[in-house]
Amino acid sequence: DVSEEIRIIVVEDHDTFRDPLAFMLEREPDLTVVARPRSLSEAREILESTELTVDVAIVDLNLPDGSGTDLIKDLRASRPRAKALVLSAISEQRYLAEAIEAGAAGVMHKSTRMIDLVQAVRRLAVGEQLLSQQEVIEALRFIGRERESHREAQALSEKLTPSERSGSEADLPGHLTAADL
Repeated sequence: DVSEEIRIIVVEDHDTFRDPLAFMLEREPDLTVVARPRSLSEAREILESTELTVDVAIVDLNLPDGSGTDLIKDLRASRPRAKALVLSAISEQRYLAEAIEAGAAGVMHKSTRMIDLVQAVRRLAVGEQLLSQQEVIEALRFIGRERESHREAQALSEKLTPSERSGSEADLPGHLTAADL
C-alpha cells in the first residue's frame, strides 16, 4: 500500500556512505529515498523548490557548507510533520545537544547497525519518540550551561581594559582569553 510508504531524504556529503545507505534503505519494501542532497544548500533547495513529502530526514551534522543542525531547523519550519534523525560520526555532546535543541527526533552514530537504523526510521515515521524526555531535558540543560559560561566569559572579557585585553598577561601560562572559550 503506497500510503504506508515512508519517504526519506538522506543528507550526507560522502558518496561512499550516502549511496550504499540509500541503497540499503531502498531494499526495504516500505522505505523510499526521495532525495539524496550532498550539502546544506542542496537540501535547502530541495525543501524550498519542491512539494516533496518527507517523513524522515536522515541528516549528517558535518556538511561541507554548514551544520546539519541548521537544516533540522529549516525542516521543522517547512515540513512540521517530518522527523529528523541525526546520523553522524560526531559524538561530541555539544553538537548532539544542539541538534536535539533544533528539533532532532533521534541521534544515532554512523556505526549503528543497518537493522537498528531501519527500525528507528519506522518508529519515527509512526510518531514514536526515539529520545526519552530525560535525554531531551539533559541536552537542553547542557546547552543552557554552555551558553551561561560563554556569557560569563564575555562579561569578564568586557570588564578588562583594552590594554589588559591585548596585554602581555595573555602570554602567561594558564591565562585564558575570550578567544579560547
